[in-house]
Amino acid sequence: MYDCGYSLNPAIDLGQVEGAFVMGLGVVLSEEVTVDDTTGQHLSNSTWTYKIPTPDLIPQQFSVSFLANAPNRTGIMSSKASGEPALMNATSVLMALQQAAAAAVEEVQGLADGSFCGAVVNKGASDEHWRVLPAPATPQRLKGIIGQSSIADALEAALKGPL
Repeated sequence: MYDCGYSLNPAIDLGQVEGAFVMGLGVVLSEEVTVDDTTGQHLSNSTWTYKIPTPDLIPQQFSVSFLANAPNRTGIMSSKASGEPALMNATSVLMALQQAAAAAVEEVQGLADGSFCGAVVNKGASDEHWRVLPAPATPQRLKGIIGQSSIADALEAALKGPL
């Protein structure tokens, strides 16, 4: 549900909302700017080193609807912005990954002490298991905050003791 006021052109507004969200996915998941610390040279200057969103990042089911009867009385023809606000909605993906990382650590620790019974462990992720995941949340950063390079490593470590 998106509030764009009175839509001047629903097809364009839909494209703006979808495009902004996908752009936001790139910002929070893959687009990392790297700079050489000594020279200041920009190192992520091509698609080999700067990863823009790819089709596999786009949700398979991407439903957008507009809030009806919500005109902006002070805007041009009662419209509102349709691109920039949707960009910020992509931060929900970063927050979901952060929650998932905390739950994964909690679940693996449950396997280690025998308290995990196959149920999904997500009680809000206690402070003890909370992990800060900076954007972009690349696979390497996600593995780093969990503290393991693979699921197999995490399970093996869990069997040996706490993470």
